[in-house]
Amino acid sequence: MYKGNENSFMFKNKNIITSENIIRAIIGVLACIFLIYSLSTFEGYGSLLQTLKNDGFFHWQSLFLVVLLIPLNWYLESVKWKMLLKNVEQISLKNAFYSVLTGLTTGIFSPARLGEFAGRILILDPKNRKKASALWAVGSITMTIAVCLSGIPALFLFIQSGREISFLQNGTVMYYLTAILLIVVLLILVYFLLPFIGKSFAGKSSKFLSSAFLLLKSFSLAYLFNILNLSLLRYLVFCFQFWLMLYFSGVKLSPWEACTGIFTAYLFITFLPSIFLTEAAVKSSVFLLVLSTFSVNPVAIISSSMLLWIVNLAIPTLLGVFLLTKKRREVG
Repeated sequence: MYKGNENSFMFKNKNIITSENIIRAIIGVLACIFLIYSLSTFEGYGSLLQTLKNDGFFHWQSLFLVVLLIPLNWYLESVKWKMLLKNVEQISLKNAFYSVLTGLTTGIFSPARLGEFAGRILILDPKNRKKASALWAVGSITMTIAVCLSGIPALFLFIQSGREISFLQNGTVMYYLTAILLIVVLLILVYFLLPFIGKSFAGKSSKFLSSAFLLLKSFSLAYLFNILNLSLLRYLVFCFQFWLMLYFSGVKLSPWEACTGIFTAYLFITFLPSIFLTEAAVKSSVFLLVLSTFSVNPVAIISSSMLLWIVNLAIPTLLGVFLLTKKRREVG
């Protein structure tokens, strides 16, 4: 009887491992296809070559700083993920980094990066994966709040400065922006009320929801502030990288212009219909739409956006594909 149960468990475990291997293989192939498609359809390579021929010490120093900030960018995200998981499963910072990169690989080809959680939870104990998915959602909320806390003031400063973007003159769009402001306020309130929500609904719903509410109940305000601060810091690092990349490409913006333009552009990108968020070309068009009011160098703006996408997303995604393949071989 015991042997039969053991064989059944081993068979079930083997099926789980096989399924995860197949998932990893599919994820890797799809991610590579998306990267190849995005890079092959980009039409600004001529301007990139011209940029590389440009002289000037700070011109190259700015690119060097962008590269130096890549590890900091993903280090902050790894620390945040490790902190989010502390009440569910203790993992090392190294495994948190691995989890973040594999999540990036699964999310890059999915609408609004909703597939990111699937890659992140692969490293975790199967019994903890549902709770971890809920924590990933909490982490995503903090990044949205970070973008909005800087983006909304920047947008109003952008409008007050007299910069003209045709669609902003449309009254319907202004109603849309007002609705976004209300949604953001509601989002912030919900975020900081998560412990109260967890306390109110724990034990009053299904087993899975009850466990999720118990998890929310364990959050403290200090914990929520720390998670939000990590998201804010990572977002500022990402925006600083883009400013440096613009300088490298020949777009010279003052600190005020950079903050106003980049924060405004990321606000628009965050609230675009989700299907567009995986398209590097669409992101580039948003940057062009906003930053062209500061610079008459559209090719350089598009090149900067694409270069940053390559160093901050494409290269880490390829590393994530490698890690997924390595893990599959170790398990297999």
